[in-house]
Amino acid sequence: MSAAPAQLNLLSGYGWKLAALAEIRRLAGTGELFTSDEVLEAVGHPDMAHTPNGGNNLVGWVFREAKQAGLIESIGFRPSQQPHRKGGIVRIWRGIK
Repeated sequence: MSAAPAQLNLLSGYGWKLAALAEIRRLAGTGELFTSDEVLEAVGHPDMAHTPNGGNNLVGWVFREAKQAGLIESIGFRPSQQPHRKGGIVRIWRGIK
């Protein structure tokens, strides 16, 4: 029996969350400042095209989880480098030692 399309999207979202959290952990360990732009460049955008807000909610979710886990802290904001964001503001993060 094959999985329904909604289940496939959910699994895709779960896999993306794991990859994004791993990348945030890696970036936090470098001591360099980073934004969601760098995470999305490394792991790609979530494949959640059939959800109401696309994958945008997943991006916020992984950063909130990393912050609550004590991995990262926000230190400011800057315009996004992602063309589709058209200069929208993103947080600047750094790892917590």
